[in-house]
Amino acid sequence: MKRIAFLILFLLCCSWSYGQTAQQPDSVRIHIPEKFDTAPSFKDGEEKFMEFIRDNINYPLQQGEKNLSGLVVIRMTIDKDGSASDFEVVKSLAERYDKEAVRIAALTDKMWIPATFNGEDIAFSYLLPIRYVAPRGRKK
Repeated sequence: MKRIAFLILFLLCCSWSYGQTAQQPDSVRIHIPEKFDTAPSFKDGEEKFMEFIRDNINYPLQQGEKNLSGLVVIRMTIDKDGSASDFEVVKSLAERYDKEAVRIAALTDKMWIPATFNGEDIAFSYLLPIRYVAPRGRKK
């Protein structure tokens, strides 16, 4: 079940990332052309990307509160050098979930193969969806 959830997460990530425009500090915009040679990709491949997320994510549990299920979407820039920067929550679940999703996105810095256009590396606005599923209670 976890593998299916992570596969869906990755497919959503890939389908949402193409052709986006991101707002950067100082009003500098990164425009991603509709046509490009390759989209950015995780250096070790999509399976390792899902494994990386699964191994590093911490469900933001808080005592006395119900845990939520839902989706957080982070917009980030994959720069020409493969670094990840400019993290922005574009779909929020709750602050503690949003912070964890940004933390996970930031951990991927320098773990990307940049997008290319006309044979040159380009910066690319990338949407990373992180789905949270509330843990079930223990069976007695």
